[in-house]
Amino acid sequence: EKSIPFSKVQGNTNLVEPPLGVVTNVAPNPMTVSSTARYPFAPMQIGWLTAYVNGLRNPDRSITMCRILECLMHSAIASSDPYIEYAVVNFYTKFTVQAWGKAQASMQDGVAFELCRQVFEVLGLVRKYPGANPKSRKMLLSLVERLVDDIKSVSDATKALNSNKAIPDIILNIRNHLDQLKDTPDAEMSLAGLMNWLKYLFSCLSVHHQHPPPFPDTTPTYHCSEDCECYARTRARFTCFINDVEKAKIIDCLMITAVKDSDEYVGNIAEDLLHRFPAQFCGRAINGLHNKQYTMFRIKLFDAIRISKRLSTIQRGASRRHFDTIEATLLMVKEHVIDHPALRTQVPTIDNALLRISECRDAHSLTTASMQKLYTLQFDLTQVFNALCAQVYQLCVHSDTNAILGGGAGVISQRRSRGGAFTADGTISTPKCSNTTCPGTSTELLKCSQCKINYYCSVDCQKADWKTHRTMCKELATRGRNQSSELNNYIPTKTVPADANAEKLVLRPA
Repeated sequence: EKSIPFSKVQGNTNLVEPPLGVVTNVAPNPMTVSSTARYPFAPMQIGWLTAYVNGLRNPDRSITMCRILECLMHSAIASSDPYIEYAVVNFYTKFTVQAWGKAQASMQDGVAFELCRQVFEVLGLVRKYPGANPKSRKMLLSLVERLVDDIKSVSDATKALNSNKAIPDIILNIRNHLDQLKDTPDAEMSLAGLMNWLKYLFSCLSVHHQHPPPFPDTTPTYHCSEDCECYARTRARFTCFINDVEKAKIIDCLMITAVKDSDEYVGNIAEDLLHRFPAQFCGRAINGLHNKQYTMFRIKLFDAIRISKRLSTIQRGASRRHFDTIEATLLMVKEHVIDHPALRTQVPTIDNALLRISECRDAHSLTTASMQKLYTLQFDLTQVFNALCAQVYQLCVHSDTNAILGGGAGVISQRRSRGGAFTADGTISTPKCSNTTCPGTSTELLKCSQCKINYYCSVDCQKADWKTHRTMCKELATRGRNQSSELNNYIPTKTVPADANAEKLVLRPA
């Protein structure tokens, strides 16, 4: 966590850092190659999750890989996050077809799992329907129709699926929307209805996720991107923090699924991953991202729920310490939600849970009454957790579109030309001199030519700030050399404001 010069990190204390503005042919640092853009601004690189699954033994490995894939599919459908959808495809391709076949054979609901995966693939293809040509559209509709026929034939022959009386009605509605799209290919309402019924079909086919995905609600949401304020905050951060956001996101998805569906197996997976990547690790990784606080609340509440389920088997002396942990978590959540307009309704539930804690803590032995109070405590903790699982409170999800859409395309183009960052009210912040001792009276700022992040009003200000800025400057410069051309074009290179004389000045350290 300290600012260590990169020459010492690489094990060579004799390396001399080049002056700012000088481009040298340096071998890419393995610490920064994969950090140019990661989740939520680029697809996930889930090699760590694959390594975790490969480290398990069969049959746990086969069941775990299926359950993780199923949870990620459910999260991708519920949140419409394209990067989670990409993670599903990436995770599936990390294992061979034979491995997936053996995994499905070891599951009691292997047929339903395969049908869910096929529905997920079709959903991803149907999303491309609006931009497809007439021939491709016809092929997509035929693919959906063939999938529905296969599901109907399998559900008729499978006892578990045949018992679900909702599947025939869902298939009938899907066929009705297919007929409407065949008659009117550009019917947006029919396409939206088809997507919603496919999501509902996925929920009915899934044995472990019986909660139907939410249909589009009245609260507009969008995921973090390069045009939101989170990008400006996380751009100038060290690699080790950027690489771990996807770990916290996937753990969060597993926790939400485990609690909502009362899935003990997925809960064990999430708990095992939290032992490897604890709350402090996740909090440091997601610092600066939207809804970071709600994500930390869910991690703490998940831990409290897991502890409450084990309290009946813990000795009374040790259980007091666990009750104190749960009480501290509830007080922390209450302090935040008591003034929240939508979450303040959870305050009575939290108060009831605190009352149950005090009663259970004072109990001298586990009686029937105390066990009932313990079950009530678990129920209250679950209710508070589910309230914090709404889409608007999930990691890297914004609920107010004013920051991006409110100003229109002109605001975004202005940001790209000026180098400013979005503020909370959707306006653009004016860059300031990075030297903390500078009075900030100058209006002609120049950008550091190596990291292209910090601004200075003069060479003297850069010299004064160089001792603080040097380590981060080299990190950002190395990251920038590995950046894609699209991201490089996104970073403005002109001075602010554009001045012919100012552009000739190259800032260099002392």
